[in-house]
Amino acid sequence: MGKITHFVHQSLAGFLTEHRLIDEYQIFVHPVVLGGGRPAFATPQQRFDLTLSETRSFDSQVVLLRHERAD
Repeated sequence: MGKITHFVHQSLAGFLTEHRLIDEYQIFVHPVVLGGGRPAFATPQQRFDLTLSETRSFDSQVVLLRHERAD
C-alpha cells in the first residue's frame, strides 16, 4: 500500500482517527515551551493503543516519534 502524508487541521485529524483511517502517526517534538495552544486532536470517543515503531533525533534537537496502530 502506498504512503499518503497529510498535515491536517485538528478536526479532520480527529475525524480520521475516530474512523480508524490513520495507520501511522509521526509526531515531531520541538524543544520549545510555549505555555498554550490548541490540542492536536479533539477528545476521542474511544481509546486505542499505539506501538512506538521508531524514534529519531535531529541536530536541531527535534525528536521524531513514529507510532503505528496496535490493532
